Amino acid sequence: MIIDEIVAFFDSAEKAIPYLEFPIDLLICETKFNGMGGLEFRKQAHKIPVCIFVSSRPELAAEVFETDALDFITKPLKTERLHHSIQKVFNFFEMKEKGDCFNALPGENCIKKIRQSCFSD
Repeated sequence: MIIDEIVAFFDSAEKAIPYLEFPIDLLICETKFNGMGGLEFRKQAHKIPVCIFVSSRPELAAEVFETDALDFITKPLKTERLHHSIQKVFNFFEMKEKGDCFNALPGENCIKKIRQSCFSD
C-alpha cells in the first residue's frame, strides 16, 4: 500500500461529511468532535474500509470496535503506539490485496496461480 495523499483534516464531523463521496481508504478519527461525535460519524462513513479511533476515554473501546474500527489508540498519543497502528493498516491492505487477487483467479490451479501472482517478490 502506498499512501497517495492526505485528503483533509477537520475539526468537526459535519465538515467532513461532503468528503464521504470520495474514495477514502483510511479514516483517523477522534471519538469526540464538536457537534456530531466520531462514533456517529463512523456510521455515516461505513464505506471507508479502515478506521482508527483516538480517544482519551478508554472505556469507549468496546463501542469503537462495534463500528468495525481497525484500531483504538488512547491519549496521550505515543509514537510507538501510532506506529503499531499504522502497521496494522499496511497489514490490512496487504491481506485485502491478496484476497482480491485470490477472488480474481478462476480455474483449477488457483493455489499455484496465487503463489505466482500474489506472493512473488
